[in-house]
Amino acid sequence: RRRGRCEHSRLALTMSLGSDSVATATSVAAGVGPSNEHEKALDFANYFVSYGYIYHQKDMLQDRLRMEGYRTAILNNRACFEGKAVLDVGAGSGILAIWAAKAGARVVYAVEATS
Repeated sequence: RRRGRCEHSRLALTMSLGSDSVATATSVAAGVGPSNEHEKALDFANYFVSYGYIYHQKDMLQDRLRMEGYRTAILNNRACFEGKAVLDVGAGSGILAIWAAKAGARVVYAVEATS
């Protein structure tokens, strides 16, 4: 199957992020790590609770390589966003939602569970 331009951009972005948090989320989702259900639930909860702290959001926003990678991937691939509805789940600061809007998304929903 031939990949479209948007699929290549998504793959490149995923490869460029390679952070511990992405690996942790992937491991939790894949069932790698804690062995029993209680440990899995605690690990999963702790992973997502950590994003509720402002210092964690600040650290991510100050990660220049991460932010430039996201910004470049979104703004240089306007065709993937123009006229589309975008859902940013776990929006945090909302910066990705803002860039999606700047890239021409018809509507952007930024959803964040932390208070």
